[in-house]
Amino acid sequence: MKWQRFVSGIKISRVLKTLAVLALFKLVLLGVLCLDGPDPVPSAVSTAAAPQSEAAPSGPSLATQAVSAVSPTQAMAQEDAPDAATEQAPPEGMDPADWAVLKRREEELAAKERTLRELESSVQAEVEKLEGLKSQLEALLKDVKNVEDERLQKLIKAYANMKAKQAAAVLETMDQALAVKILAGLQGRQAGEVLSFIETRKAAELSEALTNLRVPFEQP
Repeated sequence: MKWQRFVSGIKISRVLKTLAVLALFKLVLLGVLCLDGPDPVPSAVSTAAAPQSEAAPSGPSLATQAVSAVSPTQAMAQEDAPDAATEQAPPEGMDPADWAVLKRREEELAAKERTLRELESSVQAEVEKLEGLKSQLEALLKDVKNVEDERLQKLIKAYANMKAKQAAAVLETMDQALAVKILAGLQGRQAGEVLSFIETRKAAELSEALTNLRVPFEQP
């Protein structure tokens, strides 16, 4: 049982270390993305907006009609709506080839970030699965121990109802570890009486094992 817990602990610790490394790698990628430079889209939009403002008509009648025709909500929507053509076009003064490389790098980083998120979700699912298996194993081992304790209690009760000579004859041929547990479950006087009917050398071995028993059997 200790070995099983040790193995489970190693697996879980390795998985948690993997999660930490992945999270660190994700932060590094995001930092690189931030250090590559400001978002070119706002620059392109502002650059494209400048000539449009210069070319706008200055007549008061046209301005009044435009303001009255567009509601505040529609105006906000128009300001927030991205211009696809402007986003695809490079900013003024920037080489189109460099702009294409930058856009490609942004797409690659976005794809890597999506992959990291998927991997993180997968690892988290595996961790939860391992924790579930660990809980099931611990519950199973607990059930096995309860069954063994119940069987041992029945054996102790049976030998306690036997005559000392009859119990000694059976314990003398039994596995020593089990015999010691049964003797430990008997009352001291009764166990001594049973040992008196066992062969001297065997009785000495059982007595020594009883003395070295670190955890005495606990009766309910």
